[in-house]
Amino acid sequence: MNRKHIILAIIALSFLTICGCDNSELLYEQEEIEVPIPKHGYIFFSIRNTNSRGTTIMDKNLNRDFAVIGYRYPSTWSAVYSQAKQTKTITYTNNDDELISGTDQDADNLMGVFGGQQNISWNSNTSAHTYTPLKQWQKNLKYSFFAWYPKSLQVNGGNNDYEGKPYLSYSLPDAKENMLDILTASRIDYTKADGIRVQFSMSHRLSALDMRAISLVNAKAVKDTFDEFKSISDDAEVTVDISNIELTLNSIYTNVTIPLCPDEKISASNKVEKTFTGFDGCTGMKYNTDPIKATLLVGTDQKLILIPQKDKLEATITLEYVIKCGNITKEFKDRNVNKVKVEISDLPENAYQYLLVSVTKSGLIVRPSVQNLWEVEDINYDFE
Repeated sequence: MNRKHIILAIIALSFLTICGCDNSELLYEQEEIEVPIPKHGYIFFSIRNTNSRGTTIMDKNLNRDFAVIGYRYPSTWSAVYSQAKQTKTITYTNNDDELISGTDQDADNLMGVFGGQQNISWNSNTSAHTYTPLKQWQKNLKYSFFAWYPKSLQVNGGNNDYEGKPYLSYSLPDAKENMLDILTASRIDYTKADGIRVQFSMSHRLSALDMRAISLVNAKAVKDTFDEFKSISDDAEVTVDISNIELTLNSIYTNVTIPLCPDEKISASNKVEKTFTGFDGCTGMKYNTDPIKATLLVGTDQKLILIPQKDKLEATITLEYVIKCGNITKEFKDRNVNKVKVEISDLPENAYQYLLVSVTKSGLIVRPSVQNLWEVEDINYDFE
């Protein structure tokens, strides 16, 4: 093959390659066009925010799996979730997603969007929530959606027949590590015109409680109080270690019913005394008079997520601590002495409180916080 023929062969090969690429791209585009698209679009879900400044169990954007139950009904109806089982016969056709008359369709087929609980998964690759199979919006219908986290909780009282209002049942576990931070949200009388992506604003339904500590002992305080520290300088750094913490709450609920309908009240029952142990404690806590900069005494999975209650609680904290300065230490391990009782006014729903332990030269002071780290909404109680 001479040079001329070689050049012509290369040009021909290049031309075939280019044509091949163009054909495959056209074919791909044609396949994309042929994918059926629902006339009224698919129903999608997302979390707009949590009504909170944050939790230790999930981040504020709630990039986690959750669950939804949904109902659909004629646009002339309102807040269908508040009604008992519907007795009307609803007729519609799937052909155009239009409500029509003259057919013998069962109302149950219309009521349930998913046929029960639908789990919604977070896709980290697309940064979006998804589920399968996707459901379509239907024309001239209203929807009510109820969402909750975590999805491991099973919804009760709501199904295709809608025999009763949907709710969650929860019993407080003995181990604090197994306590759940339950969040719920709802969108009522929603239509496609409100947006094909249904956004939820989650709210905490339980109450969080943890413990924090500050040290009010400095060099002067320990020098004036304890002979062991007489030799330290006035500007020496004094630190405190806290360990073996035990917290007893004299009367807390262990069972709760959490309605998903926004006009329903929670119901709690079965009060008991509970004692919690195994908290992290702290080491090297320095002198500090600012409670905002208090040292956390509990680990990430050690915060108490408790059932709300209106009644006053009595909390008893028992612990051990050590004061250190250089190579000088003084231990305070008499648990009968290091036992402090404090009254907690109540445990509001959607509220985050803490017990502040202050180490002073004369012992311990414990007081409940007045600061709520979760924003508190107006709460309705219905306790047995």
